[in-house]
Amino acid sequence: MSEFDRFLSGKKVALVGPSPHLKEKRTGSLIDEYDIVARVNYFQTPSELKKDYGARTDLLFHNFATPWIPALSELIDRHSDDYDNVKFLACPVIKGGHGDNITAWPSDHVSVVVKNAESVNRNNVPFEWIGVSNYMKIYNHLGCEPYSGTMAISMLLSAPIEKLFITGYTFYRGAKTPSDIYFDGYKTEGHKNRMPGHAGDAEKKSFEYFLELYKSNSDRIIVDEKLSEIIESDS
Repeated sequence: MSEFDRFLSGKKVALVGPSPHLKEKRTGSLIDEYDIVARVNYFQTPSELKKDYGARTDLLFHNFATPWIPALSELIDRHSDDYDNVKFLACPVIKGGHGDNITAWPSDHVSVVVKNAESVNRNNVPFEWIGVSNYMKIYNHLGCEPYSGTMAISMLLSAPIEKLFITGYTFYRGAKTPSDIYFDGYKTEGHKNRMPGHAGDAEKKSFEYFLELYKSNSDRIIVDEKLSEIIESDS
């Protein structure tokens, strides 16, 4: 059993996204009751939103791509107390910047991701990444690069967890502006101008892949009310 699997074995996990629909829902205490709280790309929740999004981040998923490291490092510097509570780092995707020519990515890209993760792993917590073969299997299945959030769900479900609560995710469904996607304070330089539809078919295919995961793991997945409505509308 891998260190990642041991960390998650038998655990109830909450994966918390940045969708603004959680504001004023006061689900923070419910989220923080889970054995493990996981987030993608961010680990710090603004103090005024902790009542809605929870305060903890035990597992941080991040792509650890070189262009994103300066922003992540700056966030760590500003919120070191929150970062010190992160117990595990994981990379759910392979971002090489080579477009659709993924099979031609240089072999040393893997070492770049690992080095980038090491550069921000100030507390020497365990690190897990999806691996080329696992990622390529899903990439070929979809025919495009899947979203980090979708891949984080896939990685969590591949581990021997007991339950996965997914909240704060809409997969861009019904979103028209960036403010429909992220709560204020989440948007980094890479996110603040991102519009729904920015990735074209990848949004649709990533959501379809999530639905596959949801249907095949219905005994382990719980979703919040908003995502439940989205799933129902696509049924």
